[in-house]
Amino acid sequence: MAIPGHYRQVQWFDACVAFFLRYHFVMNARPSVKKTFLCLPFVLGIFLEPISPAVSASTEPSERSSGSSDRWIGGAVPFPPGIPEHAVRSNLFATVRAELWAERLKILWPPEQPLTNATVTVHASADELGHWPARDWRPFSMSLRGNTWEVIVPVDDPDVPLVYFVTVIAVRATNGSSAVQSTSSTNISPMRICKPRLAGLEEPTRIFWPFLEGFEQDTASWRWLAPVDDSAPLKTDATARTGGAALVVPLPGGKRSVTVATTRVRGWQLVQHHVTGLRLCLRTRQGRGRARFTLLANASATNQVVSVWPKEPVLTETWQKVDILFGDLPKLPLGAVDLFAIEFIGEGPLEFLVDDLQLLGPWKPDLE
Repeated sequence: MAIPGHYRQVQWFDACVAFFLRYHFVMNARPSVKKTFLCLPFVLGIFLEPISPAVSASTEPSERSSGSSDRWIGGAVPFPPGIPEHAVRSNLFATVRAELWAERLKILWPPEQPLTNATVTVHASADELGHWPARDWRPFSMSLRGNTWEVIVPVDDPDVPLVYFVTVIAVRATNGSSAVQSTSSTNISPMRICKPRLAGLEEPTRIFWPFLEGFEQDTASWRWLAPVDDSAPLKTDATARTGGAALVVPLPGGKRSVTVATTRVRGWQLVQHHVTGLRLCLRTRQGRGRARFTLLANASATNQVVSVWPKEPVLTETWQKVDILFGDLPKLPLGAVDLFAIEFIGEGPLEFLVDDLQLLGPWKPDLE
């Protein structure tokens, strides 16, 4: 159902008023409050998402949301770490699709057999096909509406493809020898690719925000590059510069360095928004160490390009702001950047803390 033009204008007026009120509140709040708001994607999504009228469950999607705008990805495609590829079930997810709904992008899955007692999640990654070893995957929990699982996924740029798949963890009750027990099973859909503009989406549904990571939610986009122990997950700690969490990177005794990396820094975003560098805050728990920064384009591919920032700041027990300016880096295809790595150097045992990663550009940094 198309929304009348005059109504859409009223919607955008209301959305702009709401944006300026929220922006004024966030920018004038205490640093800890400000960081919390900057780290919540659903808050940022509200800023510029149109305020849509009540739409019934029978609302028909846009006619433009079919065809080549949303399709299955053929061939063998690697899934992100932690996803059991042996659980891919093509037939079970034949009805998964993305479509335009009230000027937003919605992903739906109406299973052929009713499914209620389950956790259903969409994993989405905005980028061109490829970059498989270093895509930035974001999870979105789906909710059940009637017989359909659905979720609205924010779109930062309608010209950037969205690759996505669905995971289902279903819980079933079984009768044991003495009590009712529950078992769970995991099923995964093949990957699909949606092109939002071809689906009819003409504008982003979320405002661009240069703040990338505050660790208030999780560390899903961070990984070990030179791991201390493959079984040791990265953790956060309340010793934050702002807000309530910072990333903790341990350097064990007998080790001289460890390296972590994030997929949050995306080349298409750097080019589109004229980004000039990165800013982040670092410190040690106690003692001294150093940090070495590297940007990778087409990480782990045959055409990988590695660019190391020539400066290695000394880190102490005091938070230090580090600005990594792209102008200081060796030649690098910014549009293909998909991984940002930090090597921490010192005499273990030692702990490093990371907080407040953001983009630098023609705007005032969010957190000074």
